Amino acid sequence: EIEDDSRRILRYLQFVNEAKKTNRLTQYTRDDANRWLLELTTLLKLKLQNCVELKELRYEVIRDMASYQTSGPARNYFLTYWLEEKYDLELKGSGNFSDLIQGRPLKWAIMTLPFHVDPDRCRNVISAKQAMITG
Repeated sequence: EIEDDSRRILRYLQFVNEAKKTNRLTQYTRDDANRWLLELTTLLKLKLQNCVELKELRYEVIRDMASYQTSGPARNYFLTYWLEEKYDLELKGSGNFSDLIQGRPLKWAIMTLPFHVDPDRCRNVISAKQAMITG
């Protein structure tokens, strides 16, 4: 019975997704619909683990969300999320950077760090321990 209810909800979500595509929704309402669809399909995924229709709906929604992102990192996030889920990938970091960092002069690393010195706090500095770097 729970699976029947879940499948009815899935059919409704597919209907909402089709309605979203045919209506000329603004990006704001399209984004709201996509977020809602993604949230509900995530919950349904627990009940319908091997449902192909559910997976296809999720993939379509994630790709659609990536399509209107104006930020490259946001678009990359959604596309990576889609690839990981669709192809069951487990992306890991590239590993240990210590050899890369240790092989470079420390001055290079420090030069990349933004910092600000507050001149008012540094006027009456008696020792190096009292110097304040803010940032």
